[in-house]
Formats: sequence, structure tokens, C-alpha cells
Amino acid sequence: MTDLDPLFELVYRYSQFGFHRTGTLSDVQTQAWLAELLRGQGADVSMPSFDYPHYPYDLQLEPAAEVADVVPLFFSFQGQTTVTNPLIAEVDGHAAEPVLFAQIDHLVEAGLAAGHDGVILQTGTTEAGVCAINRSRETACKLPVFLASPQRLRQFRTAAASISFAAETRSARATNIVARFPVREGAPTLVVTTPVSGWFNCAGERGAGLAVALHSAVHLSRHVNVELLLASGHELGFRGGYALAEDYSGAATSVLHLGSCIANFDASFDVNCSAPPRVRGGVDRALSPLGLKSELPHPVHAPEAWSGESSCWAPKGLRMLSIAGLAPNFHTPADLPAAVTDENLLQRTTDAIVQAAQTLYTG
Repeated sequence: MTDLDPLFELVYRYSQFGFHRTGTLSDVQTQAWLAELLRGQGADVSMPSFDYPHYPYDLQLEPAAEVADVVPLFFSFQGQTTVTNPLIAEVDGHAAEPVLFAQIDHLVEAGLAAGHDGVILQTGTTEAGVCAINRSRETACKLPVFLASPQRLRQFRTAAASISFAAETRSARATNIVARFPVREGAPTLVVTTPVSGWFNCAGERGAGLAVALHSAVHLSRHVNVELLLASGHELGFRGGYALAEDYSGAATSVLHLGSCIANFDASFDVNCSAPPRVRGGVDRALSPLGLKSELPHPVHAPEAWSGESSCWAPKGLRMLSIAGLAPNFHTPADLPAAVTDENLLQRTTDAIVQAAQTLYTG
């Protein structure tokens, strides 16, 4: 792929590792590739591990369908079952998690009361397919819950269909990546952090943000001490992000968090910045070519006031800029490189974020 733009090539190669779920072979191979890339850029790389709940499952559909047509709501069921009489409903897979899980809990209770043996939810669109849902809660539901594409849901509504399912939850360990660039005496230290795991190929959810983060970190390391922290465990309650923040003992004064859907087409963003007003004004000027403007979270040190892995860092009280968003293909099998970004958007985003980061730590 040598004819590709370097930023887009990184997105493409990342997506080619497959489904980026925590602790899987794809996750392991992706991290080995990223570690080698970073060592090639002169970074000192370590890969600290953390505990997480692994949810291996076997799911068989009758009639057969694409493997990505149906996914379980993680941790919703333990053991073996066959679902032939499900409650079928629709929810917005991109809704805020408290709203979404309140709806799911209600539907499970309704399904149980009506004698159903499972719940199948349409969470995405016909174009994007099934939309997966992050879940940190390890407690099982009263019925097994599955998330389905509209195509598969139609089959359950119009014909006999079944899901044979077996799953368990077990303790496991996965790794993060910590890359420290050569120290510049007397220069400030900036943490740049972004997740590396997710549900499917994640070209837009993760790959574009990774490309921007890596290129920004290399550029910024010419002037400032940069610690690039790449977190797995995102889809399981930010497990790796919390491990990195809790174990961090470096000298950083500022944090740049790049969350989901960076440099994605048709994305909407939460942009939060805890810097003083004058600095925040400079950050906003840097981000203006992207149409972004920051807000001051309130309360500023409360995790719930921030988005994504920035919530892991909020209690530390460091000056922080966080950008995280939603895009149409977020959490779906349609999250593939050409559908979500291009080299021009990636370059414009990288340029703006580098300028915003420079303002953050020098202002």
C-alpha cells in the first residue's frame, strides 16, 4: 500500500487486523504492530497489562447469516441456551448509555413477563448494519440480549429463526501501550492518549484517531516531552484507560485525549477543555478550521463531565483537551476506511490538533 497517503495508510492497515475487541488475537497483533511503528519513530515503548472481564461466546444462527449480523450484549447471559421466541424491539445504539440501558432493562422485564426466551434489538441502520453497545456491567440480565441488523431482525419477524448461544465471563489480562519520546530537558510534558480497541474494524472509531494521535505525537515531540498512551479495554468500560491513568506517575502538566470518530465524515463532537479562558480561546482558534469549539466541563474534575477515556484522567486535575464524537458508522461493520475518512480530512485534523495541543501546554 505504498501509494497511499501516510495518514490514510495507517487507518487502512489498522482496519485490516479485523475486529478490534480487547484481548483477542486482533488486539494483540494490532498492538505489536503499533509498538514496532513507535519504536521506529524513536520512542521508548512498554506494554503494561491490566485485568479485564473476557466474554468468549459461541453464537450460531439458523438460518445462517453473516457473522456480524448479530452480536450479544456483553455479559447479558452466562451458560448455554437456544432462543426461538424472542421479544423483538428497536433502540438507538448511539443513545447515551444511561438512557440506553434503562430501555434495555425495561424490555427485558417486558419480555420475561410475556413469556419470551430472549430479547433481540435492532440497534443500527440498514446501511450500517448492527450497532454494538459498550458495556462494563458484568451482571447477567434476566434474559439473553442480542443486537441485530435490520436485515436479520426482519427474518425473525417473518420466519422461523433461532439463536444457539453459549457464553461465559472469565478474568483475563490485556495490554496497553506506553510510548515515551526522548526527553527534552526543561520542556513541559504532554500526555497524548487514545483508545486502540473497539467492536469491528473500527477504521473511523479508532483508526483515524490513532493516525492523528501518532502523527501529532511525533510532531509535538520535537518541542515538548510526549508520552503517548494507547488504551485497550475501551468497549468494556475503559478498563485500559483507567489502568493507565491510575498507574501514571509521570510529570505531565497537560493531557490531549482523542476519542472516537476523529477525522470522520459527518461526525459530531464533544469538545471539552479545562484550560483557563485565555488558553481555551487559543485552543478554539486552532480548532476553528474543523468547526469545533470547546466547553468547560462542570464540575471540571468529575469523570461524568467528560467523554470517553478523558473521564479516567479528570480527577487528576491536569489541564486537558478532549475531543470525542459520533459518526454514522460508529460501532458498526460499515466502519471501514473509504467510508469514513480520507487523506485531506486526516491532514486538516492533524494540523489543527497539533496547533491546539501546542496552545494547551504553552499558554
